Amino acid sequence: MILKRVVILRGVSGSGKTTYARTICAQHDEVVVCSADDFFMHQAWNPDKGSFLEYRFDPARIGEAHAYCFGKFLDALYQEGDRVIIVDNTFIHKWEIENYLKAAWFVDAVVEVHEIRIQTLDELRECIRRNVHRVPPEVVTRMALEFEPMDGAVVVPFFVNQKVKA
Repeated sequence: MILKRVVILRGVSGSGKTTYARTICAQHDEVVVCSADDFFMHQAWNPDKGSFLEYRFDPARIGEAHAYCFGKFLDALYQEGDRVIIVDNTFIHKWEIENYLKAAWFVDAVVEVHEIRIQTLDELRECIRRNVHRVPPEVVTRMALEFEPMDGAVVVPFFVNQKVKA
């Protein structure tokens, strides 16, 4: 029997979702990571660094980015073989993960929702400081205020400059 495990990561920008995803990746042989952020990664060149990936966010293309992410997710769900599929997006509102949940349940995947919840002002400040995509402080704050916790989710502790364990 083919087993698919889906881990949906939720949390505000800068909360540590991608770092947490890397920890899960290190613990499994076959992992596919789906993130809308990947849509905005572009090959760039610097004479000192050589070739590297650069994040270039375009708010006008956010819908395309989420469609890309969901398409990659569906491809991973329907590929042969056992694997862990991680979806790494903010998903501030619960309705934003509904299609992922429905698609995963349709193929009898094991689904876990992992949330990094911001509990203190210091944690919010840390998210603002370390978010790598230059999300404005007022947007990160709004995300934290509007975040809708999900019943049954695995609550991942907020970590400041520490490695996380999945």
